[in-house]
Amino acid sequence: MKKNCIFVVFLAVSCLVSLASFAQSEVKDFPVGTTNMVYEIKTEDVAAPQTITLNVEGYADGRYRLRMSVDSTGTADELGVFGFLFGMTQTSTGGSSVTFDPLGALFQHRDRLTAGEEYRLEGGATFTGTELVTIAGLPCLQGAYTNPKQPDVRITVAFSLLRPVFISPYIREEELRNGQWVETFSLKLTQYAVNPA
Repeated sequence: MKKNCIFVVFLAVSCLVSLASFAQSEVKDFPVGTTNMVYEIKTEDVAAPQTITLNVEGYADGRYRLRMSVDSTGTADELGVFGFLFGMTQTSTGGSSVTFDPLGALFQHRDRLTAGEEYRLEGGATFTGTELVTIAGLPCLQGAYTNPKQPDVRITVAFSLLRPVFISPYIREEELRNGQWVETFSLKLTQYAVNPA
């Protein structure tokens, strides 16, 4: 089973269904109209990049409509992950569970964060090397997340400072293998548009 592919699909669904891990906004944060988000996903286990498209339609009466589509091309083995989609209970990559819970506090208080600062998180995790970047036209704060419980994994994360997004605009996971950092997974917001009602 391709664990990185499972991670990608589970991440997207968990953000829509439970707004877990990398969820940065609640549905109520999205404006009236349609917000379109397109993400490109690359893993070491699937040769072709995958695409996740998320649409949030906000109605004037306070209701919302959420849509998600996943587009992926690959071998039967690479795409077999979709059969396990709803059986996932935890996020796993590279054979080990990765917890992102400490980042939740940063997502909730992102308006107070400053580029160039280092942040110590629960359990000894850190968010360092912070800088302002623009991703798909959105101003974001990006930095490196490390957890002492997982010293062979480092994750670059960016989150939107102004606009609502369900999934972080940028996530890159690297694993230390034979003394070198190897990229195993990346997710990047490639399109973001709001169409008012």
